[in-house]
Amino acid sequence: MNKLKRFCSTTLVYFAGIVLPKVVVFFLLPLYTSRINPDQYGIYDLVLAFINLLAPILFLQIWDGMFRVSFEYTEEKDKYKVIANSFAVCLFGTIIYTLIYFVVQGVFHIEYSLYIFAYGLVFSFQYLYGFICRVFLDNRLYVVSGLINTVITVILNVVLIVVFNWDVRSLYFAPIVGMVVQILIIEIRYGVFANCKIDYIEKDIIKRMIKFSVPLCLASVSFWLLSGYTKSLITGVLGATENGLFAVANRFASAITIMVAMFQYAWNELAYIISNDSDRSDTYNICIDLLLKFVILGSAGICILVKVVFPFFIHEQYGDALYVVPATIIGSGMNIMANFVGTLFLTEKKTNGIMYSTLIAAAVNVVVGYLSVRIFGLHGVTIALCLSFVVLMLIRLIQSNKLFNISYNVKSIIVISLVLVASIIEFYCVKNLLVDILSIVAIGVVFTLSIKKYLVMIIKR
Repeated sequence: MNKLKRFCSTTLVYFAGIVLPKVVVFFLLPLYTSRINPDQYGIYDLVLAFINLLAPILFLQIWDGMFRVSFEYTEEKDKYKVIANSFAVCLFGTIIYTLIYFVVQGVFHIEYSLYIFAYGLVFSFQYLYGFICRVFLDNRLYVVSGLINTVITVILNVVLIVVFNWDVRSLYFAPIVGMVVQILIIEIRYGVFANCKIDYIEKDIIKRMIKFSVPLCLASVSFWLLSGYTKSLITGVLGATENGLFAVANRFASAITIMVAMFQYAWNELAYIISNDSDRSDTYNICIDLLLKFVILGSAGICILVKVVFPFFIHEQYGDALYVVPATIIGSGMNIMANFVGTLFLTEKKTNGIMYSTLIAAAVNVVVGYLSVRIFGLHGVTIALCLSFVVLMLIRLIQSNKLFNISYNVKSIIVISLVLVASIIEFYCVKNLLVDILSIVAIGVVFTLSIKKYLVMIIKR
């Protein structure tokens, strides 16, 4: 029960730090879509995709290794040793990143390249500092610094776009300022530079972190062949404008990501803490069963909810984005589920399982996406991506069953999957607000009934 209490309290903390800021940013979509044309927004989204590809490669995704290895130590000094070795790896990554920037800029002369360079570098270190908070289990500082980051980013974006008529530059500049402030807050609190000494650098620690992180780094590259490759394919074959539509559809798909993100962070922490418990398999079973129902039925409800609110949020120049929303939402949901199960492999230090499953899903997306984009356009490539995430989730569910003896209620999964199918049919075939509202309520009732036994257990305790 103490574990459940910790999980719930940590989830609430992450709700404040992760969900609320992203909800605020989501409500800026009307401003973005009315002031920034789809072509510019499409290029911006593609740039972020490449940053998400380069950061894990050049920095070896060392923040994950740092976080996992830190749980092997209890003394604060030893945790700073782990952090110091992480910085050593990041310094090497910074040098390579800078060299790549000068080469690419010299060849292609990219617009706003300095903004892009700064964004990528700050993004990587902000990720590292966020994990430093988690190393010390300081969720509140993680939350507060993240909230401050968001407030600064939002205010700057609104001022730069509305008052100074900035274009897509504001989407780079404002987050840079926000992330730098967040880094400084965490640095002031923990004095990372003061407490991390050169003589803390140890080859053994670096090797252990890299051994843990490299498979995850390769998995990130493979994952890029899912999301990032899709954006590149859309831009290259259909044009930047179509990628702008895809980007807006993805912003709605991120709604389910936002909803589950707080559980994901709390789950990562809990999973590492109970990694040596003999009864951890029971905890795994309960959490995965709950999330599977939440993700599938949540995807069904969000599809219909987006259909209702879309005209009020999005400028008409992005109107066609609505029709690819279901595929992006379902794909995001399946990816979330796959990531959640992937935490088990991190906990047990079986990161190769993550890499292999991601490679297979990436291969499906590359092949199916390449064939479908030329025939079915934007719809074809989004469906291909959705299919790839479904494959990723199924592979990891099968792997988890074999490795961790996790069982699944097949009958229950079939029932909630049929609800999801019904919601997709309703999305495209029904144009009635009352039916939409009743459908959302019905999905909520089904979800409540599906987790009835857990609610009863919690109430009794």
